[in-house]
Amino acid sequence: IDDEARSTSPAAIKRVFSNMDENGDGKIDKSEFAKAMIELRVPVGDSQIDKIFRVYDTDNNGSFDYNEFLVLMEYTKHHHSSDAK
Repeated sequence: IDDEARSTSPAAIKRVFSNMDENGDGKIDKSEFAKAMIELRVPVGDSQIDKIFRVYDTDNNGSFDYNEFLVLMEYTKHHHSSDAK
């Protein structure tokens, strides 16, 4: 997922979501998210993951649906592009 995760095309984002959604239930739970972060070599701890979910899991069901994931990806895209400047 590494190169795909850096792409912002809708198809690439959908593939990243599908790859992270290991059990295919249409949601990414905390353990799936944590595993993906390890694969992407993104150093986040449990408390950071909890904070991400508090902000972006807007229905508070303990997982990201695709729309919640899109909001997170949109924030990440803008946050990283501003870091590069």
